[in-house]
Amino acid sequence: MANHSPSPCPLCRHEELEPQLVAETAHFLLLAASEPLAEGHLLLASRAHQPCLAALPPAVDAELLHLKQRALAMLAEACARPGLLEWGDLDSPSAHATLHAVPGAPDLLPDLGRGRAVVPVDGPEQVRAEARRWRRYVYWELGEARVMVCEAGGEALVHDCLRQALGSPAPAARQGQAAARWLRGLWQRRMAAAGEAMQVVTCLLRRGERVCLLRRSPELDSAPNKWHGVSGYLPEGVEPLEQALREIEQETGLRPGQVRLACAAPAVTLGSPALGRLWQIHPFLFDLLEGEPRLNWEHTDLAWVLPEQVARYDCVTWLAELVRMLLGQP
Repeated sequence: MANHSPSPCPLCRHEELEPQLVAETAHFLLLAASEPLAEGHLLLASRAHQPCLAALPPAVDAELLHLKQRALAMLAEACARPGLLEWGDLDSPSAHATLHAVPGAPDLLPDLGRGRAVVPVDGPEQVRAEARRWRRYVYWELGEARVMVCEAGGEALVHDCLRQALGSPAPAARQGQAAARWLRGLWQRRMAAAGEAMQVVTCLLRRGERVCLLRRSPELDSAPNKWHGVSGYLPEGVEPLEQALREIEQETGLRPGQVRLACAAPAVTLGSPALGRLWQIHPFLFDLLEGEPRLNWEHTDLAWVLPEQVARYDCVTWLAELVRMLLGQP
């Protein structure tokens, strides 16, 4: 998830959000809440900086609904039926469109709607219409009930209602990277059980006769301390080559003009539903045209090695075979 310029909005600093990431699509991020109000608290945030979900274009409605339904099913199975809420302000330049999924949240409508206008809503077009009329609102969804509340209190009011309903202080819940690790595992196991593979791009950089190996950080959940190529999850709705270039820029700082695609190999499927992990790897080989790779937080070291030297490194188990495949070696 490359992000080219610093931003004061924490949800726009995509690289910094990686430790919280549970899943992603072309236009949305599913994140573990950094300060959860309940076990399994998730944030469904827009990639684009928009003030609220009502400001997003209709073209992304189906994508948002699909991701939301999958997140709700996961939380209902692992935790408790979640309530969904958003405090929106169409006129706030600092707000970032985010839907909160809070497992175990009771019906907040009696508190949210006290003395305020409440309108049942059926679909995103009605949400947009009410948002344009009110400008500031709270969206609340629990089960089949979906309502909007005309509200000037915003986030503070919602947090107060939730804390009172869930208990103060909030019940103990996994936080930070521990929460994200747990939720990612739930998400991936559900996908594997359904025979649905996690999509991954893996890129090998070549300069002359040597290829670049990167040593993964011990902070990573997947293959810590192992040597690997540039690799990352492929969001739903994004082309593999497009994501490959993003991952190269994010992990090495090399822009698309500094590398050139040499070849792409057929996708390789690894793991199995029985193991609770199923991946489909999209391999790419890029020639480095200019510049030097620089490491981000995901790696601690790099090495330029001859292809026959790859097997001497403590690599992820399938990397040597991928190198042979991309280089056309027997």
